[in-house]
Amino acid sequence: MTNLKPKTYHLILFLALFLLIPAISHATCSSVPLTGDYTVSASCTFPVNSNIGGADNGNITINSGQTLTVNAGETVAWGPGKSLIINGSIAIANGAQLKQGRICRTDADGDGYVTTAAPTVASTCTGKITQSAMNESMINWADIKYDYDDTSAAIYPGTICAGDCSVNDSTGSCVAVSAGENGLAVCTRCNGSSLSHVNTADNTQDAEGSNVCNQTCKNCNGAGSCVSQVSGEDLFTQCTQAYTCSGYATRLRNMCNGAGACAAIDASASDCSGTCAAYCSSGSCISTDTSVGTCTVATNARLASGGDGSCSSGTCVAPVFCSGAAGDHNTTDTVSGDLVYCDNSDRLWTPTANVDGSADTKQWYTSNVNTADSCIGQGASFEACNYCDTLTYAGYSDWELPTCVSGAKDSSCILYQFGIDACGGYSCTPAWDTRAQAGSYWSSTEYQSYTLYAWRVYFNNGDVSSIRKSGNYYVRCVRGQ
Repeated sequence: MTNLKPKTYHLILFLALFLLIPAISHATCSSVPLTGDYTVSASCTFPVNSNIGGADNGNITINSGQTLTVNAGETVAWGPGKSLIINGSIAIANGAQLKQGRICRTDADGDGYVTTAAPTVASTCTGKITQSAMNESMINWADIKYDYDDTSAAIYPGTICAGDCSVNDSTGSCVAVSAGENGLAVCTRCNGSSLSHVNTADNTQDAEGSNVCNQTCKNCNGAGSCVSQVSGEDLFTQCTQAYTCSGYATRLRNMCNGAGACAAIDASASDCSGTCAAYCSSGSCISTDTSVGTCTVATNARLASGGDGSCSSGTCVAPVFCSGAAGDHNTTDTVSGDLVYCDNSDRLWTPTANVDGSADTKQWYTSNVNTADSCIGQGASFEACNYCDTLTYAGYSDWELPTCVSGAKDSSCILYQFGIDACGGYSCTPAWDTRAQAGSYWSSTEYQSYTLYAWRVYFNNGDVSSIRKSGNYYVRCVRGQ
């Protein structure tokens, strides 16, 4: 062992050398023990914690030809009664220190694991432990495991847990805390598996802990906030005050007002909603499908009588066009995006069949042979009927080629009657049918006296006559005949 005088001599020699050459950067010294001797066998710099490193309770020996570098602001210590033996050299930067003393660390709970508090160098570690007293499982500086809960000896080294739903277990690992509020903000909670909080689900209430969102007409919004339920809602049946129902009034006391409270009034009806089915009369609910009150679809408002719709379970139901309302007769409407015509007998009609926007003609049958009395449902060889049989239009798929049972100019020939209703007589090319022709249109009825023929109506003058089935004539479809 080198005595103090040679140690001092080598240190002074180095300092003179240091002033002549720049400091040399070296790698971190490897396998430096937490306690005991260390030999610098390859030029290096000590690993440090808060700028303090060295050999607690040990000697430091620098082999010949090797350099120990002490960086600016760092302190290298060796034990009391021990030596710094310099057979090589030390490169010490401005502000660096060499100190003889113990490396002292904080361990309040006495479990042998220190906190991340900066160590100190002193001759005696008052109120702290020496680095040598740290848990024996830690051998080198690289092995240091810190105690992130220094109030309990049962919880020791681990990772700092950043998640608000995490904690160190006895091995130091971050684990999820039990499910619950755990002091978190309103509408957030720990789910027992995630290390960070999750938001309470949308349209639910938070009744856990002290930060709650379960007040009347309040709910969590799924984004970590407690909000008021929208007007008309009562998601959790909290609005149960008594109410009165008189005239056409909607029951508002059983719903929220949009401002975090129950509505406290009975308002005049302005739409087809309400908990009294739809209407009230003298304080009692009445049927919604009577003449006492109906809905008007155009404004969705209640009327004392009339209207063009009906109420069903508090909902305004639109009427079906051409289903019995006299106001629909001899008018057109757009249904599911398609134009249709309603005749005076509640039959619905399509415009003239077309190809690429131009009126198209079709054969009744592809030859003149004797076939069925009617072509409806007979298949693809019966072109005119098959067009209507397979047509989907205005949301319907039950279209047919119109009949002409008698061959007479009266209502028994539905195809003829169409011209009377749509045009008031013949000639008939209704304005709403932009492809209408003043020519012959097929009926679906065979001419019984001569089965190679079928009935057609000539829309120029209303003539009803039979003609060969192989002829090409116009087609218009009907439903409800």
